[in-house]
Amino acid sequence: MSLTQTLPIELVLEVLDRLIDGDRSTLAACSLVCRTWLAVVRPRLFSDVTLSVRQVDTFGTLKIALESTVLAHTKTVRATGFPRVPHRYPATSQDLRHSLALSQILATIPHLLSLHLGPMHFPIFSPWPVTLVRLCFDSVVMLDIMNLVKVLSQSEFLEDLQLHAHSIQPLPSPIIAASAVLQSLKHLNCRYINDQQFFTWFISISPRPPLVSLSLGKRMFPHNPGALQLIRSASATLELFKTEAILRQEDYLSGMFSSHRRLRTVRLFVDARYDLGSRIFPHRKREDMRKEEGVAHEGSLCTAVWLMRAAYARLLLSRWSRKTLSCFPTIIDLAARNLKYVFWVGASQW
Repeated sequence: MSLTQTLPIELVLEVLDRLIDGDRSTLAACSLVCRTWLAVVRPRLFSDVTLSVRQVDTFGTLKIALESTVLAHTKTVRATGFPRVPHRYPATSQDLRHSLALSQILATIPHLLSLHLGPMHFPIFSPWPVTLVRLCFDSVVMLDIMNLVKVLSQSEFLEDLQLHAHSIQPLPSPIIAASAVLQSLKHLNCRYINDQQFFTWFISISPRPPLVSLSLGKRMFPHNPGALQLIRSASATLELFKTEAILRQEDYLSGMFSSHRRLRTVRLFVDARYDLGSRIFPHRKREDMRKEEGVAHEGSLCTAVWLMRAAYARLLLSRWSRKTLSCFPTIIDLAARNLKYVFWVGASQW
């Protein structure tokens, strides 16, 4: 034991770093070697904590046992719930008890930076951890969208937001956002949210959040009018846009990015066999295009070129220099995957 206390701290750190992604039980055993190892192991062992909302008794025991020193090192919490939460019924008394236990645990973590919730009913937070930088809702069910709006309004330092949520009761009237909320938000990934009032609230934020990247799930775009408004509202700062939706109408593409001057990367799924293909190749029948894979490839390529021509025309209208125009077409990549075609159009300046 005395020998281990005289080991160089660099050697201790090297050993522990090799155990971070390995066996956590071995890492926990290292904390019992001596005080030197304990001081180094504790931040690494408890920086990332996974909790289960189904174990209320364990929650209470964990809170009492770790409240003093261990939770001060926690930066990331993953709160897991049930394999699948039905979204057609409100939370039961047991669900509310689980939520209360979770909120009590999170209230004792002073430096929480990342929180992953789901699948579960939305917890009742009091107080909300305002230090969050990254927040992820994975199949979270809430009574109405106001629960989400309240916690986001308190997230002053939030930079990364991922949403897959379902509200049970739609709100009858629009929500107007308070001024200067989510002013640090740079990345928004909206996989699914069923209430249009969320988009109304988000677009009403003034000044608008400085979004750098925006991602929309296949169920959010292009049939969601709120999602289309969200794309246009983020035109000032957006650099990356991607969606998993299958675009079959040219109307969704034309004019979508007309005011996005910083946009450098667009990642879209384009199905060239249907509406796009019939417009590009009007002399071919739809049945023939389904059979000829080469036509589908050609349709996707023409769609990519069409987007580039539209962007090039916008550059001409903006009166930028020839040096800027010459470096525009930088990336075109086509990939066939399950008859869905992905193309990337990148530019150094838009």
